[in-house]
Amino acid sequence: MRPRHAFLIIAIGVFALAAACGGGDPEPAQPGDAGGGIAALAQRLRDAGAEVEAGGAVDQPFFAVPGQLLTVNGAAVQVFAYPSVEMAEADAAKVSPWGDTIGTTSVLWASPPHFFRDAELLALYVGGDDAVVELLTSVLGPQFAGGATIAEPDVPVVSEAADAAARAALAERLGVPADSLLLVRAAGVTFSDGALGCPQPGFGYTEALVPGFELLYEHEGVRYEYHVSEDGAQLTDCRGEAGPVQP
Repeated sequence: MRPRHAFLIIAIGVFALAAACGGGDPEPAQPGDAGGGIAALAQRLRDAGAEVEAGGAVDQPFFAVPGQLLTVNGAAVQVFAYPSVEMAEADAAKVSPWGDTIGTTSVLWASPPHFFRDAELLALYVGGDDAVVELLTSVLGPQFAGGATIAEPDVPVVSEAADAAARAALAERLGVPADSLLLVRAAGVTFSDGALGCPQPGFGYTEALVPGFELLYEHEGVRYEYHVSEDGAQLTDCRGEAGPVQP
């Protein structure tokens, strides 16, 4: 009998733990700001014509270092400075193409996330202001995840078996017809083991690679993520039913 997989799902936006500082003053180095890289980034943004104010510390549970909040043209941008490029690359590698899965954490963002990396810096902007995205792109380079990183086709490509299995599971869970569920995203993934990216403590899993998909369905404005093997024989909704959900 297939074990049920679950883990924490966090609904998260941007949060700061201290008040913003004046935009015209140099930013002091913050904890985790290796070499003052965040202050240097703030200056690069100003040189590009942006108004930048330094805020307080921010923390994301899926990143290895604390960060600092910068208010850029009125938009909150979280910046994380790592001791090395390698550490920054390791955290960046955890982020799925759409930014809705980071490591083993599924994240429900309040607005589209946009992830950028430049050497030892990671920057995260959660919002839909195209001008802010263009500004960050001009300074940090193209986003590596989130937002419109991947062109989404009108009909996501997924195997019929995987789609049918996930639809049936979600339809039963919600008590709705399977054809009422809208598939909005599909990404082909090779999962590292039978946990399908959502390991549950206390369970054992096969260690073989599992080709499959990360699928995102929508029903009545709410989105639901499923990880499914290509043949539809294995799936998980990656929910942590006993875990808290943060608004």
